[in-house]
Amino acid sequence: METNNSTAKAAGAMTPGQQEDCEQGGRRKKHGCLFYVIWLFLAFFVLTMLMEIVTKGNAYKRTWGAIGKREIVIANPRYALSPDRKELVVTCELQTQFFDSGVNPLRPSRVSSRTTETRIPLDPMPDSVVKSFVEVSTDPAAPRARKYTWGAWDLSPAEIAAAGGDSEAAKSWLPRFQEFSLLGHKSLFAMRFADRESIPDGLSYSLTIHPDDEPLLSAPFVCHEKFSHMRVLLIPYDRDGDFRVLLSPKDASASPAFLPEIRGEHPEILTTSWDRGFTGFLKCLFWFPLNTIEDMFWFSANWILCLFIFFRI
Repeated sequence: METNNSTAKAAGAMTPGQQEDCEQGGRRKKHGCLFYVIWLFLAFFVLTMLMEIVTKGNAYKRTWGAIGKREIVIANPRYALSPDRKELVVTCELQTQFFDSGVNPLRPSRVSSRTTETRIPLDPMPDSVVKSFVEVSTDPAAPRARKYTWGAWDLSPAEIAAAGGDSEAAKSWLPRFQEFSLLGHKSLFAMRFADRESIPDGLSYSLTIHPDDEPLLSAPFVCHEKFSHMRVLLIPYDRDGDFRVLLSPKDASASPAFLPEIRGEHPEILTTSWDRGFTGFLKCLFWFPLNTIEDMFWFSANWILCLFIFFRI
């Protein structure tokens, strides 16, 4: 009580000029602290931007490494034989993906596509195509075929429902079977010592499917070979006794199948170009600081969390 009285008396003893000087001194301290905080933030911000530029960090990749990028990719490939069975017809969409936003560099802001065909002559049979002989048996205990698309293994129920059965993507889905293996020691020997990225011609396989899936074998399908773990595209071609004769791409690593043949007609596929221009440059100038601030926030939050955990321990 006495301390409060003495403080009040001291304040009351100040002249108006002294009180004003005291208030200005307090304001100067507040402004000085605020200036110091802003200066530290700007220094940290500038250093982070320089580090992003030198190391090409996340903020750099989401702006200067993404905005204005144009990529041409293949989507929804479909395979069929011509009516005279002298050509293999590969139908696909050539998609040009435009990346013009700094929010998500992995998702294009817009896409334009056009449909194209690549025809592979089969008379005579080219070196890029091999014949496979498949012995098919049915078993009610065999797993049912799954939906498959290039670039992914099995489609989830959510992806199937989202795409819809009549979409262009759904038309390219292929049945995938997993009870698929080589027949005989000769075939196994040939696969084991062959180039792991190519399929030898004339291999024989066994395939066990569910009886309800047998109609699916009349169109192209995919099998996952048990021992080599290769994904083999099989296109119905002929019959040879108890064996089905099917065509496959020799290059098992190509995704999608017959990619070299498609690129032979369309060399622009899987290429990247840039169309930044003045508008794109302004977008980069706008998004780069914002992405840098986001990286600063997560960097600081991670350090605070680490310090909190350290001192709690």
